[in-house]
Amino acid sequence: MIWLFFVSLTIITWGSYNLLLKIAGTYISQSWALFFIGLVQVIVGALFILYQRTTDQVLLTTKGAFIAGGAGLLFALGTLFFLYAFKFNAPASIAIATYTVGALLIGVLGGLLFFNEALSVRMVVGITFAIASIVLLTLK
Repeated sequence: MIWLFFVSLTIITWGSYNLLLKIAGTYISQSWALFFIGLVQVIVGALFILYQRTTDQVLLTTKGAFIAGGAGLLFALGTLFFLYAFKFNAPASIAIATYTVGALLIGVLGGLLFFNEALSVRMVVGITFAIASIVLLTLK
């Protein structure tokens, strides 16, 4: 279950990323924030390609490039939308939790619909709690 280690690192990095987005909105416009986020991603991506070329075979296909580009577009738009949520004074504790649980629900549904993953009773209970948490977090 080495994947769980990497998921834990993802939680830490993306959770911290979300907090930094909230802080950044005080000091920089959404357009510049998105630019610098993208610039750093290009630099990290280029360095990782150079590293990976020395350790693994680097796979690049047209289909993979288009899919990754689509993911990049969605990531950029999601970042922009999140920056605007903070611009309009979304509380970090509610916005980050709501987005995270919402992304969880999309991930679960995507796994079921596109990757034919099995639906268990435990998953249904988890989905129900996830939906309930969004409702409870966003009620006024």
